[in-house]
Amino acid sequence: MVGTFFLWASLATAWMGILFCFFKKENGRKWVFFFVIVSVVFVFIAFGMYVYVFVQNQFQYVNVWNHSNRAMNSLQLIACSWSGQSGSLFLWLLCTQITLLIALKDTLLRNEISFFLLLLHSIILILLLQAQPFQTHSMQIADGIGMNPVLSHPLMVTHPPFAFVSYAFLGLYCSVGMGALLKKQEFHWISRYNYALYIALFGLTVTMVLGSLWAYEITGWGGYWSFDPVESGSLSLWFSVLMLIHLYPFFQKWQKGRIWFYWIPIFFVFSMFYVSFLIRSGLLESFTAHTYAQGSLVVVLYGIVVLLLLVPSIFLWRNYPRLSLTPCKKELSKVHQWEFFTILMLGFLAILLFWQVTLPVFTKQIQLSDVLIQIFVGFFLVTVTLSLYRLFWVKQGFSIFLKSNALALLGVLFLYWQYPGLNDIPHALLSAYVLYIAFLWSFYWVVQYIKKMTLRSLGMVFVHVAIGLLLIGVFVNTPLLAQEVVFLTPDTTHSVGPYLFSQKNEVDTVSMYIGHKKTSPIVCVSPYSGTTILQPSLWHYSRNFINYSLPIPAMLFQWKEDLQIIPFAESGILLEEDEVVLRDAYEYQLLDFESAAFEKGFVLEKASIRIHKSNQPASAEEIHMQRILHPSGKQLTHASVYSNVAEDYVHWVDTMDKGSIVLMLDRDQMQNKFEIRFKPGMFWVRSAYWLLILGCLFLILSLIMKPLKKMKKRVQ
Repeated sequence: MVGTFFLWASLATAWMGILFCFFKKENGRKWVFFFVIVSVVFVFIAFGMYVYVFVQNQFQYVNVWNHSNRAMNSLQLIACSWSGQSGSLFLWLLCTQITLLIALKDTLLRNEISFFLLLLHSIILILLLQAQPFQTHSMQIADGIGMNPVLSHPLMVTHPPFAFVSYAFLGLYCSVGMGALLKKQEFHWISRYNYALYIALFGLTVTMVLGSLWAYEITGWGGYWSFDPVESGSLSLWFSVLMLIHLYPFFQKWQKGRIWFYWIPIFFVFSMFYVSFLIRSGLLESFTAHTYAQGSLVVVLYGIVVLLLLVPSIFLWRNYPRLSLTPCKKELSKVHQWEFFTILMLGFLAILLFWQVTLPVFTKQIQLSDVLIQIFVGFFLVTVTLSLYRLFWVKQGFSIFLKSNALALLGVLFLYWQYPGLNDIPHALLSAYVLYIAFLWSFYWVVQYIKKMTLRSLGMVFVHVAIGLLLIGVFVNTPLLAQEVVFLTPDTTHSVGPYLFSQKNEVDTVSMYIGHKKTSPIVCVSPYSGTTILQPSLWHYSRNFINYSLPIPAMLFQWKEDLQIIPFAESGILLEEDEVVLRDAYEYQLLDFESAAFEKGFVLEKASIRIHKSNQPASAEEIHMQRILHPSGKQLTHASVYSNVAEDYVHWVDTMDKGSIVLMLDRDQMQNKFEIRFKPGMFWVRSAYWLLILGCLFLILSLIMKPLKKMKKRVQ
């Protein structure tokens, strides 16, 4: 195919560029420039062709057939182009081309930076070619399977590009460091490429925020963050970038911590390739929602990852004696030593999170890493507390200390007034301390920088206040999170806490690009936001000849607490042996279950169930049911019994496993089952997310304004 030809041509020209990087004459620099430009152009042409076949619905291409169909609009089709493994690698490769063009502008280190970037470019390109992005079917196909419904969200257009832009700039930063070592320029590059860290920080922040909002609003996971291995990997990178940004002033003033500007970028490249490849190996398929399982790639991927760690590390280790010869300008005072130590704690948090990513690979159980999460949260709190103590110590502003403390105490009192349940939670004293520290941290930055209305000061205030708000949201929501399962019938009202819920006597079924979506409108009367109509949906679809039902929750965002209403595909009564289940004032208990195979693979199942009214054991009734199953699992006989206690027919509809059955009453067929989750404090989390994005954006704008001001002065 033509697209594959351009990819191979890009790889060939990239290797030619790598060879010419070692030519020291001026001609060598010109040839590097030429081959990089040609390689970049070939990638852009190939990517344009890849997106074109999606937009034009050319389903003879395997990726187009597997990830899109005719019912999608143009924007969805563009997002489909990077929804699979080939597309995500293609997008990463495209973003890397931007950094290659930036490298060409560096007249001092052009060849050296281009050498390392072209190596990264080649690794991604080889993996992309192995994934066969332009593979075709042998026949014409009228329509495609369609994108995975979990990915069918507007944020699919923006979430992956921000991730790969940040990856590309982290790769650039590492390549510049290695290139400077190669040319023995040591530390002169750090100031010139500091902007790359801010762009990467902004990209990672937006990626995590958009991904969290996506998960919170669309899936039924029930939270912004679940410490998914990929989420932990992104946060690990975020802390690493944050550590370097905070170390930069120490490097500028005292030449302190300069070796970290080489070691941590190596971790950047190793970590982003490791996490990205790990989800493509199939090893984390059971633990993450981000997966492109390709088990055949395990050996290749791990080989590449090991090389990405070992080769730069050996190269840096060999040059370490020369790097350590440069003395610090001045010894740090005790105050600044304490500050330096606090910043290094960010690196420790990054290592903890990275181990959180790796642990499921070896243990096969993500639950074991809950201990690591607790350790991470504990050290995170210690870091914030020590940082706060250091800030008051360094700034020596007693008036600011008093103002911040007064505001923090008022904030804590306000929270306990709004959420009285905080008084009754376990470890209430520790929770109160964390909330106090969070408010103190937030108000310190507001009071300290409120008078400095510059882009940089606003960015610093927003980012640091966001961290305090995140702590508040997490430590309010975690102990107070509650949920309740309800069964709603049309035109009847059900009260749950201070809320009233009623299901409207209408069902809206619309055809989606695969399957159909069934929406059951619910009227919610809230004491905080009045009457609202919520629309939880069930998306029934078939993919690869398997039927699925995807719940799409309805969200109600409120100041005090969010509501998430998740529909269930079934409303039956699940009974396990000797377990009592309460449903609509009746108690059900599975007394006995038998399953016996007889001739030609048919199966006879028998069950005994006790039913009685709640708190009235004397009204107990025992019913016996049996059914015959075909070898295919299909039920052949009608398993139904009338219950005098329940005053309704009881139907045996399914057997989950040995000793676990599902019953349904006639009246249940008119009911819909919903899980209602009450999430206090999520307003603080949402506010923190948007402040993080705004803060990073202001910091980037402040970096852009510096050269513009210098240019303006030169013109004048």
